[in-house]
Amino acid sequence: MLRTLWHRLNGWIAGGQRPLLRRALLSAVLVVPALAFIAYQTWRNWEQLRTYAWQVRPGLWALAFLIYSLSLNVELAAWNRIMGRLGGRANFRLNARLYCVSNLSKRLPGVVWYLAGRALLYREEGVPAPVALAGSALELAMMAATGPVVYFVVVPFAGGVLRGWMLLAAVGALVGGALVLQPAVFNRLVAFFLRRMGSPAQIEVSYRDILPLVPFYLAAWGLGGPMLYTVIGSVYPLPLAALPAVTSIWVASGTLTLVIGTLLLGFGVREVALSLLLTAVMPQPLPVVVALLFALILVVCELIWTALYSLWR
Repeated sequence: MLRTLWHRLNGWIAGGQRPLLRRALLSAVLVVPALAFIAYQTWRNWEQLRTYAWQVRPGLWALAFLIYSLSLNVELAAWNRIMGRLGGRANFRLNARLYCVSNLSKRLPGVVWYLAGRALLYREEGVPAPVALAGSALELAMMAATGPVVYFVVVPFAGGVLRGWMLLAAVGALVGGALVLQPAVFNRLVAFFLRRMGSPAQIEVSYRDILPLVPFYLAAWGLGGPMLYTVIGSVYPLPLAALPAVTSIWVASGTLTLVIGTLLLGFGVREVALSLLLTAVMPQPLPVVVALLFALILVVCELIWTALYSLWR
């Protein structure tokens, strides 16, 4: 499926003659469907949002934005390092802009829009598409391996949140991510998928490329918990002692979203997982409302930073 989408997008965009027009069209291909899908999700859940008796603390939304901004820029620093090490361009301004634009397409079902779109955006900037694809694969593997590490650190302090299936899923993601991150395994997998897409490129990573990225992704996962805790606090007060539980819920739902979104065409996985897991720390119907509110705040934060980095040329 990725190969088919790649060739169709590649042929369509390559048909244009003006580089600026091609870049604008490609950005629209990624952003417009993502925004339409987000609007559909909001419309579908509008009744829950409308009927809830809101008692909001908007100041905490601003704090959530600050935490998100820190987490995003940690991820951007990691991505900039990845592109520099794999033979792309270690240009933070460029990599931040392309990362944010392509990141919006993660809201679409499946991973193909995100991978193919990011590769084409980089190709328009003179970076070979296989480099961007390999970088995205490395990013996904790093996230899959580091999320469970954060989970195992906080879950002993999370009280009664621990579930057997969550523990098994975390162990599976940790083992799978660690296996894929073995350079010999990762290099062969990337070479296999590039050949399937018709590219003879050879891109290799080593432990020297992988290990320095670990602190970045551990920090990014760790910051997600306080952000979710802050959003919860804007509508429902939780004691500070609940922060480890909220962080473990964030990591569990995020890892589940990552795995299902990569392997299947699932959508709304994070919202469903959050609405189920948050019942351990708050009464119904608050988990559903918080899951929807958190998703909406994430989208607003992503749009703001996409606009900021798009303007920073």
